Amino acid sequence: MGHSPNILRKAEKRLTGIPPKLNRAVLAFTRFISPFYIRYALGIKIEGFEGAERLAEEYRRFFSGRSRLLLLFRHVHPHDAQVMFHLVNRVLPRRARRLGIRLGGRPHCHFIYGRGVPLWAGRKLVYLFSRLGAMSVSHRSLDRRSIELMRSYMLGGSYPLAVAPEGQVTY
Repeated sequence: MGHSPNILRKAEKRLTGIPPKLNRAVLAFTRFISPFYIRYALGIKIEGFEGAERLAEEYRRFFSGRSRLLLLFRHVHPHDAQVMFHLVNRVLPRRARRLGIRLGGRPHCHFIYGRGVPLWAGRKLVYLFSRLGAMSVSHRSLDRRSIELMRSYMLGGSYPLAVAPEGQVTY
């Protein structure tokens, strides 16, 4: 006899926030492998980067302390965050050098991701997210702790926040 998909087999623990714990070694390693991951694991070839000059200029202003920066991006495909990571961490510094823009620091950003991601991504990926400085938030309820954390990073963090405003892949 088969199992009915509507029967609850076990109760899951309440999803809790996973604090960002940026680890420079994990960040350096992830920066190093990102071109190979993007090209060979995801099969994506990046041929252009519209707005690179403006983004480089905004990072320069951010690193000089003249402004704060919030990166918003559409999340229309599951690989959007990985591509954004690669563009900001690998492509942007090279493009800025070619444009003669001194950024004043190595670009990175704190990605915001949904608290439910560990359910489908697994603990290893959540460990990676945390070590890259990503922040988990609940988009189903008022999450004061995450709001305060994001606010503190916006006001004084070493890197900008990167947010997909719709909060998930939108087809």
